[in-house]
Amino acid sequence: MRSVFSLGFMSLGLLIVLSGCASSKLAGNWSGSVKPSAEAQKSKGIGYSETKRSLKSSLTLNGDGSYTAKLQEVEYTGDWSQSGTKVTLKPKTYMGMSAENFPKTKKEVEGDALQTIFKAYDLEVSADEKSMTHTGAEGTTTFSKQD
Repeated sequence: MRSVFSLGFMSLGLLIVLSGCASSKLAGNWSGSVKPSAEAQKSKGIGYSETKRSLKSSLTLNGDGSYTAKLQEVEYTGDWSQSGTKVTLKPKTYMGMSAENFPKTKKEVEGDALQTIFKAYDLEVSADEKSMTHTGAEGTTTFSKQD
C-alpha cells in the first residue's frame, strides 16, 4: 500500500513538473519596443512623444507564473500563463497600486482607465519562442528574449 501511495505521489509530482515545462521555456528577461499606431499618435495619449515614436519596455516572466513589466517608468506586476502560442498577462498592480486602491477620480471613472489598465494582455509567441508580439489599437508591441 505504501509503495502504491509513493508511486501516486511521484506521478503527481512529475505531472506538475511536466505541465510547467511549456511556460518555463519562456521564463526570463525580454526587452521590447512599442510602436504607436497612427491613431494613438494623433490622440497623443499616454507615452506619446513627438520626437520618440518607439517606446522601450521590458518584461520579466518568472517560472512561478508571476511577471514584472515596465513601459518607460511605468511598472506593472501580475500573473502570466501560456496556452499554445498565446501568452496572457493579467495585471495585478500598476505603479504599485492594485485596482482596489487605485485613485478613482471622475476622469478615470468616465474614461474607463481602470478597465484599460488592469485588462488582460495577450501576446503571440513566435515559432522559435524568441519573440512575442501584441497588436492593438494603441500600436504594436514586440518583445525579444534576452537570455
